[in-house]
Amino acid sequence: DAETVLVDGLRSTVELERFREAFGEEFTLVAVHAPFETRADRLGERGRDDSDADQEALRERDAREIALGLDDTLERADVEIDNTGSLAAFHDRIRELLGVTEEAVAGREGGDAVSDDAADPVDTTDGGGRP
Repeated sequence: DAETVLVDGLRSTVELERFREAFGEEFTLVAVHAPFETRADRLGERGRDDSDADQEALRERDAREIALGLDDTLERADVEIDNTGSLAAFHDRIRELLGVTEEAVAGREGGDAVSDDAADPVDTTDGGGRP
């Protein structure tokens, strides 16, 4: 029975409405924004050999998610996070949002509450809410 549950990957307004119905005012939708170029660069930094293929796959994924209604979902976010900085800065912002202190993270068995090994959350917009 956790006090906070983090769901990664909410894409459609149908999913959003289900969460809002189930959790009411306790539910907070967080939109994480990073431009396409930033996300593509990060793919390359992860050691992928064929960055052109990765960029094309990223474009295709973006198109699929937009078709599912991701843009409409992101526009209804309660909180927006700019994810153009470092991974550490992103994690700091998430910890702040969740109310998790560095001391609590350091004291948890099993490590970091927001793992530094996690993939960067992304959106499919240009950072201004548009594809």
